[in-house]
Amino acid sequence: MLLRDFIEDSLYNPSYGYFSKQAVIFSPGEAFDFLSMRDELSFQSELGRRYTRFEDSLDEAAGRPDETRQLWHTPTELFGPVYGEAVARYLVANYRLTMYPYDDLVIFEMGAGRGTLMINILDYIRREDPSVYARTRFTVIEISAPLAALQARRLRHSAEARGHADRVDIVPVSIFDWDRYVPKPCFFLALEVFDNFAHDAVRYDASAADDDGGDSPPPPVQSQVLIDSQGDMYEFYDRHLDPVATRFFHVRDAATGGCYPRPYPRNRLLRRLASRLPFAANLSPPEYIPTRPFRA
Repeated sequence: MLLRDFIEDSLYNPSYGYFSKQAVIFSPGEAFDFLSMRDELSFQSELGRRYTRFEDSLDEAAGRPDETRQLWHTPTELFGPVYGEAVARYLVANYRLTMYPYDDLVIFEMGAGRGTLMINILDYIRREDPSVYARTRFTVIEISAPLAALQARRLRHSAEARGHADRVDIVPVSIFDWDRYVPKPCFFLALEVFDNFAHDAVRYDASAADDDGGDSPPPPVQSQVLIDSQGDMYEFYDRHLDPVATRFFHVRDAATGGCYPRPYPRNRLLRRLASRLPFAANLSPPEYIPTRPFRA
């Protein structure tokens, strides 16, 4: 299978994907008192203590320690609620400048994690601008069923989210399967999401470019993943590019006029010299290309 298909399956498969089964988002609990911290070292020390406390609580709930658990955190969690409040201030200011009072404040968030940003934004708007809050609608687009369920639970039960549930719609779907037309102006939030989209890898065959005798750039070869009957995985490269990768190259060339960083020397003579060095690889280093959005 293509590398992007392997990555997407590994991340989002509902039966065993990372975001479906393994993702645990760190929550520091109460907000950090940054004004009382002397320096970054003080912050890191306090963060370490809270990490330990959070993991201990998970182990206690599970009845046993989990050495393979992977925690990850976001700026929303570490710097809440002020991080979300800063986003909310931007949304309200621009809404009042451009849309108020003709349209509602419509906000979409893709990949909302624990729902902390959503809650911080709605808390701020309700507190600082009740008239805008009355016209606020918030939609979460969440591919992970467990995270969507967590967001719904926090809306129903947590004290800070009390009263927001009637303004929030949680849609458990991939953004690439979204099929609703939204005719009204809206704000779309996607914090630390695009880097989680699947991508492809290509390398360039300098020897093939030399063989044609011209000055054409090395042809790309595309990464494929092979899984054998034992479950072992192997990577190999295919000279045939799939249509999505081909489309990406065409768009990139048109957008940049052919001027973009390349993982090989652009000068043909330098490429030939590099390929003749002892132990030189026959392929360039990999280039990772963001093909998943092109498949939508």
